[in-house]
Amino acid sequence: MSTVATAQISVRPEADMEATEQALRQQLDNTPGLADWHCGRNLEGCWGAGEFTVDMIWRESVPAVAPGFTELPGIAGADVAQYEPVACGLREAGLRRGIWRTLMLTLREGTAATDVAAFEQELLGMPGYMGGIRNWRLGRVVSPGSRWTHVWQQEYTTIDDLMGEYLLHPYHWGWVDRRFDPEFPEVWVVETHLCHAFCPLQSSIIGRS
Repeated sequence: MSTVATAQISVRPEADMEATEQALRQQLDNTPGLADWHCGRNLEGCWGAGEFTVDMIWRESVPAVAPGFTELPGIAGADVAQYEPVACGLREAGLRRGIWRTLMLTLREGTAATDVAAFEQELLGMPGYMGGIRNWRLGRVVSPGSRWTHVWQQEYTTIDDLMGEYLLHPYHWGWVDRRFDPEFPEVWVVETHLCHAFCPLQSSIIGRS
């Protein structure tokens, strides 16, 4: 199985965004062992995120070593999470010119294995209610020392499918959101700090990985 990682790249306020993006792409192009990668500039409305979302797929025989992003001019930081996919789904493997959404989250320390499994299944149940989720992948973070435990990513045709159907759907707010809300202590499992990032997508990442 290929090694998969996602990263939120933060940029210094004085940096030239065009030059920084070009440097990121050159760094990815020149990283040995990468089978595929994606770099997208995050859109307005993200929170807990950087200015760029980067996704990387290494060939099986190559260890997951993050490129030296922070050594590049203009880069303030890189939050990299390597993860093992739990499950993924495809409705539109050939999706083009869409939206790529990444949610990185942390389950509370001591969460029972049964609650972890139930939470994962509730996330994976979302596409069954929301046709706008064209492709999806849920992963468990395996990076040593990472502050995240899970990565939940989806692909959409338009931003309205994310900001409308996904974020406003009753299954989201009436069921899954309880896992994120301390006011429901009997089912609350997700820490309050989150990374919610979304960016343009030229072609499906999940469909080619």
